[in-house]
Amino acid sequence: MRRIEVVVDSALDMQVEQVIQSSAVSYYRSEGKSYGKSVVHYLILAPDEIANGLLDDLSKKLNLDDKLNVINVLRPDATFSGYIEKLAEKFRGAKGPSPVEQLLSSTEQFMRLSSAVLVTALIASAIALFGLFGNNSEIVIGGMLISPLLGPINAFTVNASLGRVRKMISSLIATGLLLFSAISISAIATFVTFLFVRLPLTNEINLRTTVSPLDLAVALLLGIASSLALAGRLPEILVGVSVAVALVPPAVVSGIGIALLNSRILAGALALTFSNMLGLQLGGILTLVSKGIVPRKYYEKEIARRRTLYTIIVLILLAASLAVLDSYLHP
Repeated sequence: MRRIEVVVDSALDMQVEQVIQSSAVSYYRSEGKSYGKSVVHYLILAPDEIANGLLDDLSKKLNLDDKLNVINVLRPDATFSGYIEKLAEKFRGAKGPSPVEQLLSSTEQFMRLSSAVLVTALIASAIALFGLFGNNSEIVIGGMLISPLLGPINAFTVNASLGRVRKMISSLIATGLLLFSAISISAIATFVTFLFVRLPLTNEINLRTTVSPLDLAVALLLGIASSLALAGRLPEILVGVSVAVALVPPAVVSGIGIALLNSRILAGALALTFSNMLGLQLGGILTLVSKGIVPRKYYEKEIARRRTLYTIIVLILLAASLAVLDSYLHP
């Protein structure tokens, strides 16, 4: 249950009341003065099942930069109303949280990595390492079935589209830790193995030491697919595997380059890893922005739009720089 208090300039009274009445919630209206101007105060009692949608609709009607317009949301300790209970039952399961809140709730858990997620990433990287040295793409893909990389990538794209810089940084750190774990385990395992056995540099390894425009295009498409799956609440498993295949194998090959002290392999694989990551992020952000994923609060929208634009420009410049660097390394 939410107790929503709305104070608005009286000029917006009719618009706000239409939004409230369309939700069929219980509300009370009173008039008053603020800064010498007429204002209207609404006290609304709304079930959780429809409160988020109502707040979205109200925020679109109001300029919350105006000091007269205020929305206050509280959770009462108890509310006794048979009508509200019936209303909640009517909408239960039919109308959940707003799209923005759905996306935030589904990605929030990936801001900080648990030990289980890190262990899973290490196992996936080890399996990919076996597949790369065995020149077996099926084993490489099999390892990606358990890779947890999709979560942090999606968390970054969602927070970038909302202009939430701190959350973007947290998501980047989480992604970086997972990639670092993949590079580290592959470097250690390769170094130890080469002390006893000389393993070949297979075609699966060499394929991941150069960057091409096709790689970036594929990463962009995967980023679009992952964001569509996230926003549409579709099954993400196949997209997640594809995203992991785009990132984990080249990261593992980077570890191989470190273990073998081979600068060509290391530079090429790192360039491909970061190129794919940039493509995934760019495709995801563009998709969410095109679907209208923006902050709910009016005064945050312009700030978010500007920050998102800066993020897109930076990603494009970084991707272009990596392409130029790779062409220099592999003329």
